[in-house]
Amino acid sequence: MMRFFAALAVAIGRLLMGTMTSLEKLLSWPWRMLSGSRPTMPHYEPSTQPLEILEELAAKRAKEAAPEFNKDGISSVMAYTKALPPSRPSTDLSALKEEVRDTLLCMSDDELKALSRGGIRAARLFVSGRDHGINGVPIVRLSKPPMTAAERSEWKADAQSMKTTHSVAFR
Repeated sequence: MMRFFAALAVAIGRLLMGTMTSLEKLLSWPWRMLSGSRPTMPHYEPSTQPLEILEELAAKRAKEAAPEFNKDGISSVMAYTKALPPSRPSTDLSALKEEVRDTLLCMSDDELKALSRGGIRAARLFVSGRDHGINGVPIVRLSKPPMTAAERSEWKADAQSMKTTHSVAFR
């Protein structure tokens, strides 16, 4: 019986020691953080050199400063609408269709400001001659209006029906 109580006392002592150690660690954590006895950080050696980073930044800046490809003339429209009135004549509008160019040149300052506030989407719709949804800004009337979805499907059906009667087999 004595052995039982001795073993029980040893087990309770070990349990209390484990609990006391955990409790001590928990209570001493804020003091360790404040006193500076933090665990040491592992040594870190950067894999890139500062010159490499500077060269990469210079390459990115040069790429951003490169002239923008202006296929549809949207950049020209945005540059013209955002330009101050004295500098507008020097803006290159050669990428635009004649109808778009004429419409831009006839617009007032207020209409140009409204178009510039409309953003890229409005400029794209303006150049294509579609309704851009900006009040007071005219819609460009292109010489040949784009086909609607109904006209396109009708044209496709006519083309397929004529293909069977008017085409010759390839030899």
